[in-house]
Amino acid sequence: MGDLGGLLREAREKKGISLEQAETDTRIRHKFLAALETEDYAALPAPAYVRGFLKAYAAYLGLDPQQVLSLFTVVSGTDEPEGIPAVPLVNVSMEGARNLGPVIIGLAVVAGLLLVAVFFVRLPWRTWFGLQTPVPTATATTAPIATRPAPTPTRTPQPTATTAAAPTATPQPTGEVRVQFVVTGRSWVQIVADGQVAYAGLLENETREWTGKQSIVARVGNAGAVQATVNGQSVGVLGGAGEVVVQEWAAEGATPSPTGTP
Repeated sequence: MGDLGGLLREAREKKGISLEQAETDTRIRHKFLAALETEDYAALPAPAYVRGFLKAYAAYLGLDPQQVLSLFTVVSGTDEPEGIPAVPLVNVSMEGARNLGPVIIGLAVVAGLLLVAVFFVRLPWRTWFGLQTPVPTATATTAPIATRPAPTPTRTPQPTATTAAAPTATPQPTGEVRVQFVVTGRSWVQIVADGQVAYAGLLENETREWTGKQSIVARVGNAGAVQATVNGQSVGVLGGAGEVVVQEWAAEGATPSPTGTP
């Protein structure tokens, strides 16, 4: 069993939920839930449907849906879909008009997932990881004007001289940024170095290090299990247990882009 299947099964067992109960609550078939936990992708439909299953199942188990989908991308080797995410299959009772409850619930679930899909399609993916770079604004500098005393009747006034302000140079990075993580426990981690994804996956009881010339942006799923050291200086634990944190470190002279914690 891989990291993704073990994560789903562990979360379900901690809540004391059986696969039968999960099938009833999520309207996802028992065999598909079992295939997700054992990572038997041959027993599942197309990847678009699998992503829909994972998003609904992760939310039901109290996990971060985006973290689960990113982990699925890593372990399955598939790319993120560019269109609207697929909607999970819904089991609708066909017993007749006497019980319309399951039909109404199924339609409500589909409508809700479509609204979520439209929201995520319109939202740029870079803002999810706090990577949106602000456009710098130019600051106008007014040069001081030299003034002279008023001319006397016996003296011809001279034209005043103005001094143009010298243009300011944009600071350039003078070094690099080196980030080391010491993970005590388990945490999902994504590292973006100089705008490129350098790592995405689960770390457990290990030490990893990354280097960037401009900046390093880290998204951590369990901040309480991660201790960070930046350029040889310890910054301590990144957050609380189970807390999702986004943190950026920039090289000296570089302008960091804004980041935030979800």
